[in-house]
Amino acid sequence: MNKPSTWFHRALAAVLIALVPGVALAQAIELKVASSFPRNSIWETGFFMFVDRVNERGKGKVKLNYVGGPEAIPAFQLFDAVRGGIVDVASGVGSYFSSVVPEGDALKLSQLTPAEERANGTYDAFQKIMAQKGGVEYLGRFNTPGVHFNFYTINKVEKAEDLKGLKIRVAPLYRAFALKLGIVPVTMPHADINAALERGLVNGVGFGGVDFSRYGFQKFLKYVIEPQFYTNDQCILVNQATWNKLPPDVKKLFQDVMLEVERDSSTAITQEAAKERATIVAAGVQVVKLPDAKAYLDMAYDEGWKEVLAKSPDNGPQLRKLMSK
Repeated sequence: MNKPSTWFHRALAAVLIALVPGVALAQAIELKVASSFPRNSIWETGFFMFVDRVNERGKGKVKLNYVGGPEAIPAFQLFDAVRGGIVDVASGVGSYFSSVVPEGDALKLSQLTPAEERANGTYDAFQKIMAQKGGVEYLGRFNTPGVHFNFYTINKVEKAEDLKGLKIRVAPLYRAFALKLGIVPVTMPHADINAALERGLVNGVGFGGVDFSRYGFQKFLKYVIEPQFYTNDQCILVNQATWNKLPPDVKKLFQDVMLEVERDSSTAITQEAAKERATIVAAGVQVVKLPDAKAYLDMAYDEGWKEVLAKSPDNGPQLRKLMSK
């Protein structure tokens, strides 16, 4: 008697679940996300705008679970982690993954806003390139325009030629430009810069327009060289298999939020850059405006595009045409 009774109750439960609204609720899709920089870094402003807004609006449908920053997955290995499915969503840095997708180096050279890139075909080109060469879905950019780069020096520089021979800490982002200027490039992590400045191992630093004063670099560096060059090269990437499995409404949520983040993170990071400049100027850092500003910028972009064209003869010319004004 027990077996038929058990069968009956199971069948009845199944019917009730099928007929009564709300009895069965689909579980939210849970995805693992990681960032290139620490959770509290200003450089991740746009990425966590995206994560927080998706989680807020996607309740019951999708949940983005943060697994960590570079302490969990080193930043230069994060791209491989996304395409390999170790994480589903990540903040990417073009210059960090250019060894896999050379066109990543073109992101820093864009003279357009993300909205303009979407309008003129740049966005579509990057989506195709990232899918074909990287095996990832390119959602869009963040923190740009708003973050640009400068050289900061201990001694005053009055013209571009004065940079020749100076030992300056650089990042891969603008190393080619530094070499063209005659700078002796020195590579080191942020954590080692203060000690290098204190010991006189470098004469200056290449750095973005935010997060400078937090490290206390203004104690040593007294000049910031204008004009600023390049733009931020951060973007949001999704594992291709994960993306293909997402239901249409979740994909649309991601895309809608990305559009907002492109706009709102640019506004937020522009405000942060303005505050940062005011902070370091108040601390005694002087702005030096080079008299040969146009030649300086032309050199910066020419050197940047030379790198892209050498690594990507197939897509480089098209990207340069699309991303230049």
